[in-house]
Amino acid sequence: MSLPLSAVYTSNGVLLCQPSVTHSHRDLLEANRIPLCQTGTTVRQFVRLMLLPPDEQKEFANPDSWEEVDDASGTPDWFDKAARFDAFGQMRDVIREAQMEGNQGMVIGKLLILSKGAVTALGCRVYARDSQVIADFGTFVVARAGANVTALRGSYIMAMEESTTEADLGANVAAMKGSNVLAGSESTVSAHCGSKVKAEKGSHVIARPGSKVEAYVGSFVVAECGSHVAAIVGSYISAMPGSDVTEVA
Repeated sequence: MSLPLSAVYTSNGVLLCQPSVTHSHRDLLEANRIPLCQTGTTVRQFVRLMLLPPDEQKEFANPDSWEEVDDASGTPDWFDKAARFDAFGQMRDVIREAQMEGNQGMVIGKLLILSKGAVTALGCRVYARDSQVIADFGTFVVARAGANVTALRGSYIMAMEESTTEADLGANVAAMKGSNVLAGSESTVSAHCGSKVKAEKGSHVIARPGSKVEAYVGSFVVAECGSHVAAIVGSYISAMPGSDVTEVA
């Protein structure tokens, strides 16, 4: 389940929301030196708020589809309809700003939206388009047109529409529709129609019909019917009938 977008809204209309740093209300309060127990006043001067991402992933990028959640401990009288509209409006603007070109690494829950040159956090879900992303520690990336992804340590990449991916250290890549993948040590690639893969030492590639693979020493390739493999001597090729395998010295 994806994390919500969390924020603290104060009685003077200030929204405290730093999704690229934390999703913790406590952290937001402590970082802004707001005491959890305000003993000097009878009315609490802040409320804790959340926007919950929709179940449908295709609706993630639509801020209006995120569900509003009030402070579980109750809301003070000053947090009326106007204040609520302002607070959640500002939170939705955070999501919209994350979608703007040139934004640097804005994390919304476990979704990183269209960021440039961003390094993902633990278990992030990334939809990358015309962006450069370094994916690490179990990250899931759908890389679309023009995206450039470096996939490390157990991340999973679905490379599509002329995207470029460098997969290393146990990354798992599904290469689709004209994508270009450099498969490094211990990575696994499923190369589909029209994709191109360079398979280096220790990588494992399944070449589907219409894909092209350059296999280097120590790589393992299963070449299915209609795929094309140029294999350096020392790589292992399991070639199905109808595949085209060329050994290169």
